[in-house]
Amino acid sequence: MGSVYKHRRGETESRLYYYTVKIHGRWREFAGFTDKGATNTRMADHQRRVERGEVGLADPFEAGKREALGKLVDIYIQRPDAADQAARHLVGERERLLLAFHEMGSRTFQDLDIPKAELFFTKLQLGEVRPGRPTHKGGKPKPRKPASAATVKGYKVTLKAFGRYLQRRGTWPSNPFDMLRTKKLTAADRTRVNRALTPEQIDALVQAAPQRAVQEWRRSHPHASGEHLEALRIEGIYRGRIYLTLAYTGLRVGELSALTWGELDLTTGQEIAEIEARKQKGRDDALVVLHPMLAEMLRRHRKERSTAEVRAGRGPLRNDDRVFRVSSSLLRWLKLDAEWAGIGLTDARGRSTTVHGIRAGFNTTLRRNSTDPALRMRLMRHKSADLGLGTYDKVEIAELRHELERLPVATTLRLAAGAECDPAVSVPIPVHSGPTGAGVGRSGPEQAPNSPIAESANGGHGRPSWPPLAEGGRVGPVPHAICESVGPAGLEPATKRV
Repeated sequence: MGSVYKHRRGETESRLYYYTVKIHGRWREFAGFTDKGATNTRMADHQRRVERGEVGLADPFEAGKREALGKLVDIYIQRPDAADQAARHLVGERERLLLAFHEMGSRTFQDLDIPKAELFFTKLQLGEVRPGRPTHKGGKPKPRKPASAATVKGYKVTLKAFGRYLQRRGTWPSNPFDMLRTKKLTAADRTRVNRALTPEQIDALVQAAPQRAVQEWRRSHPHASGEHLEALRIEGIYRGRIYLTLAYTGLRVGELSALTWGELDLTTGQEIAEIEARKQKGRDDALVVLHPMLAEMLRRHRKERSTAEVRAGRGPLRNDDRVFRVSSSLLRWLKLDAEWAGIGLTDARGRSTTVHGIRAGFNTTLRRNSTDPALRMRLMRHKSADLGLGTYDKVEIAELRHELERLPVATTLRLAAGAECDPAVSVPIPVHSGPTGAGVGRSGPEQAPNSPIAESANGGHGRPSWPPLAEGGRVGPVPHAICESVGPAGLEPATKRV
């Protein structure tokens, strides 16, 4: 017989009792009732049905097959091993599951099959599913755009994990979504690329945040009160401070929204933020070094917020209070501020202005300042340097062009391009007066060993001469050799053999 118990986490315990039943030699856990006696009775009945099913007298999964999918979704979201996952992630999983079952027209396990799932994914890719929930309070349902390959993959992963959990739990006899195959994503599957916001663009956003809110409200509400306009201005100032904190720490939005004053050490010369592992994407404790000017801004922010809280009768700020109240509509406000500041929603290459682009800008600015890649990886809190050198490093075409133009330009290239030769910025390539290179085999220019060629255009590096033929790994022409005759440019086919 199994056992009946409650889950404990720290000093708190679960409201429901749980019980275990042995199915095919393995113990499975099930949720019971708030009453321990009722849970014991249910456990005994469940165990009896399982034993009858194993000898073919009854179906041990009959109750699970009849259970409503909506109730099973709630059980899946509230499972014990999901306690450490971010609330936003769990909400997303619940929304995906409920949408999938609604579009499949499925209410119980018996209604699920692969053809219905494939039809749902087709409708998802075409954008023919029901609208999503409003992005903000009082908003309208948001029509869904055609889903990208990454979105479809996310739905498949969630459905497979849901079915796998219920199978391990003993609720379902099998995973109905086990046949779904996920696609390996490539760069061609991207529908949106974040642009890296520069410090100058962050400045424009911070300045636009309080001005836009006040001026737009005054234009749409000519008789607005001064108190309301002042509240909008202060809210814009706080939003600007969120932009600055993201830009100079590289924090993710979820990490910043969960950051408390107790995790900040604003002592002069020791300004750091120690973020708990449960708030981190990588689930590791992180130490974030703060810029001295950012730390001074945070000291001022705490003083102003504490004064406002005291004035409102809620007392001074405590260490367990959040540093910022990050709105779920931050992306919407960022886009409005970006348009107001003249930054735009996309750049010339079609890359989007997003909140995560501030983190990409932090990494790109570090690279432009020649920060060591190992230090950059730690400042970004990445597991490896690959992300910092690839995904988060947004290289502009002007940067690539600048580096390319630093290369030395050969005289022959200038002549071929129709430009006049400038010895100061060209690289002379001497050609000896003997037979052409194609006529005598490949050979280097006739120069004394270690004689320097002209300096490169950047003036910072010299180029050593070619090594002698034997040291360079080449075989020179043998004197008086019988060679094949070619045309005057060394490119035409041979006309005779000597």
